[in-house]
Amino acid sequence: MSRPKISNAIKAEVRKKCYYGCVICGNPIVEYEHIKEWHVEKKHELENLTLLCPMHHSEVTKGLIDKDFVSLKSKNPYNKGKLLSPNYHINYYGDEFEVLLGSNTSKEKHFTDAERVIVRFMNRNIITARFEEGNLLISLNYFDENNKLVFAIHENEMIFNLNSFDIINVKNRFILKENNRTVINIHIAPPRKLVVSTLIMKSGDLELSVTEEYINYCGTKMSNMHSSYNGGAAFNFN
Repeated sequence: MSRPKISNAIKAEVRKKCYYGCVICGNPIVEYEHIKEWHVEKKHELENLTLLCPMHHSEVTKGLIDKDFVSLKSKNPYNKGKLLSPNYHINYYGDEFEVLLGSNTSKEKHFTDAERVIVRFMNRNIITARFEEGNLLISLNYFDENNKLVFAIHENEMIFNLNSFDIINVKNRFILKENNRTVINIHIAPPRKLVVSTLIMKSGDLELSVTEEYINYCGTKMSNMHSSYNGGAAFNFN
């Protein structure tokens, strides 16, 4: 008998109960793990599922961590009671970058140490890049409608506010959902690329919306544009 997939509804409950990270270390890069082995239970039940990062999942598989320890940690996950997830380092490097906003692109190479503003919304820098001693440092700040910072990449260090949205990790893609609505869908593609498939931000009556086809700002759609830093911002929405 082939193993059925874990339903999206169960996965959402597992993420929530594990506080959106590995129960042992809090890492937001996660895999779903059965506390009692699948061949014993032969079903996907919430109480028997947990989240582990690839390293700790591998250690369980190799017998370096036993299932009793996983069960113990699942009852008191690492991120429980914390406001923010542990930082996760993204391995960007080099002297060029490419940021895709739907079908729109900002791309530069061989730039100086000065910070490049790629997206600016309501006088806030949302996506920036800078070069420092052979390292490409990319930052992204996402604010909710109450101007609270919910998700950030600060110079290649990714961090989540754990008390805000549902956080989904699928390979190198990160998705944030608010009330089942996707507000962020980004694809981390080292060494130099960041793909933003979805980004929805609001400030009062103003909304910036990025989809796979276009950027929509206050009813004006932009698609297939190539914009670079010009002393202000490649894409400026103020």
